[in-house]
Amino acid sequence: MLHKLREYINSNNLMTKQHKLLLAVSGGVDSMVLLHLLLKEGYHVSVAHCNFRLRAKESDADEQFVKKVCIEKKIPFFCKKFFTAKQAAADKTGIQETARKLRYEWFAELMKQENFDRLITAHQATDQLETLLLNLTRGSGLNGLEGIRAKSGQLVRPMLFATRKEIEHFAAKNKIRYRDDSSNESDKYARNRIRLHVLPQLLRINPQVVEHMNHTSEVVQQANEFIAAEISKWIKKHCKVVMGGISIEIDPVLKHKTPAFLLFQVLHKYGFNKEQVLQIVASVQNQSGKIFRSHSHQLLKDRKTLFIQPVEKAVKKPLSFLLEKTKGSIVTNEFELKWKEKKVPENLKTSGEKILVDTAKLRFPLTLRTWKKGDRFQPLGMKGKKKLSDFFVDQKLSRAQKENCLVLESDGEIVWVVNHRPAEPFKVTTATASVIEFEYKLNE
Repeated sequence: MLHKLREYINSNNLMTKQHKLLLAVSGGVDSMVLLHLLLKEGYHVSVAHCNFRLRAKESDADEQFVKKVCIEKKIPFFCKKFFTAKQAAADKTGIQETARKLRYEWFAELMKQENFDRLITAHQATDQLETLLLNLTRGSGLNGLEGIRAKSGQLVRPMLFATRKEIEHFAAKNKIRYRDDSSNESDKYARNRIRLHVLPQLLRINPQVVEHMNHTSEVVQQANEFIAAEISKWIKKHCKVVMGGISIEIDPVLKHKTPAFLLFQVLHKYGFNKEQVLQIVASVQNQSGKIFRSHSHQLLKDRKTLFIQPVEKAVKKPLSFLLEKTKGSIVTNEFELKWKEKKVPENLKTSGEKILVDTAKLRFPLTLRTWKKGDRFQPLGMKGKKKLSDFFVDQKLSRAQKENCLVLESDGEIVWVVNHRPAEPFKVTTATASVIEFEYKLNE
């Protein structure tokens, strides 16, 4: 067992003997065996014990048992009592869900206060199988089929290589003391029903089911990492940050072999569920303007794009900023505008994000503002003025692009439809003595 533990820790790069470790110890066989093994290997271990007060005197006896072992072995001991049932009633959550939340919140506090490098739990291979089965019954998808990871940030689980039976055998052989939790025999919790009734049947079908499912979990974890990398590439290519949110090209979604799967991978972090994603995919061939909402975000289906923005930004207030001098910057959470006066450069070519304007034709202070209905300007290269709304139609701008468009104004006249087109009256000519360079960038 010691050799297997050493091999598992090294192969998964879980921790070193220089790390300061906090081990969660319930007093049960798994955590007591892991404590024994880590001490045998020479790790610097401290123990954290949670008393959830769910089994009256039994819970207190568990606490005293773990405390006594720590005193005998001269191990730093941390303990916290929780009013778990009361908290679960207040939060309207299940007992096990509440207990998990309470313990990990406390562990996080301890890690920070005492500068621990790793938090260690004694989850083992049979726990892994139970978790996978539980997740399957809940329909948790690929992420649920990952099961329990050996390492997640500072949290490590070095016993996932061993089954419950192997651990119990090792404890008996090495006379390791532990306490049995009577609640493990209760049918009250879903995990216990799987442990007591489903798992024995699976072991009859295949005695190697724990090992095989553990392998499946590792394969799914690797598959999910590969999928995440591919989705990241796709997002970089087909999604872009625009004023107020994120724009997703519709055409590449439709051309993908699995559009609903792809779109769910992109949208789930914004709170959209699988049913909503199916509705979004079904709607992309229909008319523009349909809106979908999650708890945190709004998605607008436009002609060629899907536009996502936080709910609080869905109702937008008009923006207005004054530019009082010939040099300065405006920085917001969404964009940055910089400007400065300079000599006329030899190359007058600029991109959409940057323009050059004849300084003498400007009247400071300038105004950067949200466009409004009725705005007109003379686009560069044209003779007459044009309604901004008609200009948007000509440029085939999406609804989101229109809603978030800004204009730069001098003495009531539009100088620049930001990121789209400068105005003819302010262009640089052979008579220009100096220019103002304006550069506008959206924050990623």
